[in-house]
Amino acid sequence: METYEEAEALWGGPTLTLKITKSDLDPEAVTRRLRLTPTASAGPGFDPYAPLSGSDGRWFLDSDTSGRASQFTTAAGDLLVRLTAASAAIRDLVDEGYSVQLIVRGYSGPRSTALVAPEVLRRIADLGLPLVVVPSTNER
Repeated sequence: METYEEAEALWGGPTLTLKITKSDLDPEAVTRRLRLTPTASAGPGFDPYAPLSGSDGRWFLDSDTSGRASQFTTAAGDLLVRLTAASAAIRDLVDEGYSVQLIVRGYSGPRSTALVAPEVLRRIADLGLPLVVVPSTNER
C-alpha cells in the first residue's frame, strides 16, 4: 500500500497592500499628505472592477508585486519602511474618518503556510491598522 504525504508549502505571490477609502477621498490630496505614490487610486464613483465595493474614493499602495518575493517578509519589507515613515499622516487620515487597512494577499493551497517574521508582525502592529488576510484558493 502506498502512502502519500501532502507537503506544506508557502503562500505564492504574497503581497501587502495599504487600502484607504472614503466617500469624498481625493486621491491627489492623499498622495500629497502621505508623500507616497499609489499603485492605484480613483475618486468617488462606481468601480466596474469591484462593483460590490461601493462608490467610495480609493487609494492603494502595494508591496513588491514583481513575483520575486516568495515570502511575505520579503514582500512587505520595503512597504513597511515607507508606511512607518508616513505613520503620522496615516493616523491623521484615520482621525478624519478615512477607512485605512492593511491587506495581506497570497495564493494558498491545502496545508499552505503564510510565514510572517515576528519583526514584520511587530511593525504591522505598530501602525495600529486593521489587518485583513485574503488567501486566494483558486486552482492554478
